[in-house]
Amino acid sequence: MSLKRRNKQAARRKAEEISPAIREVISALSRVQKKLPHPVVGIVIATLVAITGRGELQLRSYGLLMIAMWLSIDLWVWILAQPTRWKWIVAGSAPSIMLISVMWIMYSGLQGRLEDQQDDVYQHLELHVRPSSNAQNVMFTMKNGGTTDLGPHGIACNLSIARFENSVTLEDMLLERTPESDRLVAGDAESSSCLSVSPVKFPMVCADMTVHVQYVLATQPETKRDRLFRFFGHKDGAEFVWDQQPVNTAGRFCR
Repeated sequence: MSLKRRNKQAARRKAEEISPAIREVISALSRVQKKLPHPVVGIVIATLVAITGRGELQLRSYGLLMIAMWLSIDLWVWILAQPTRWKWIVAGSAPSIMLISVMWIMYSGLQGRLEDQQDDVYQHLELHVRPSSNAQNVMFTMKNGGTTDLGPHGIACNLSIARFENSVTLEDMLLERTPESDRLVAGDAESSSCLSVSPVKFPMVCADMTVHVQYVLATQPETKRDRLFRFFGHKDGAEFVWDQQPVNTAGRFCR
């Protein structure tokens, strides 16, 4: 008898030694496997999961979970029928590794989505200043141009230097004023003033000011952000105007 034939007979005898309970499990899994769609459907689902990206996190998570369960059932049907003694280790560890991988991918996707929210709001946060006849009564209009609501927020005006009439000068003074609203809906705006709390009431001649917009997202209340805007304020005829300047420019605009 050839070696190949003897190996086949040995494998057949080991297969016949499978207990009735295992046969029932294999039979049940085979019935489930037959009810699953054609493998092409799995390829389509995997493709949709790949192209949805972070935007459709829930759809992506369900798709990955479905693929992992699908592969696990196919693996169980195949491995439980094998005569190898390692089948229980493989049958238990391989699906666990796949499901843990799915959980890690879902967590990474959630973290990526939260980062996208932060970047979106930070890049689309706007601060506008309207001219006025009195610099201390200037109003700052903050607009949430992102797609996520802001939670508690406020502005703080840091006067690098401000010159007033009567030769009065302020340097490196932080004036903080928090709006009454604890929420700013995406696309909405609100106005506030922080120079109204200035200790100097003389008319302002010029100012170099950095405005801190401090906020948290409504979806991430533990993460505090600070967006900086810099303005050079000066007289222009009867009005006091504010020109936006690069934040990191060295020196002072008000001399």
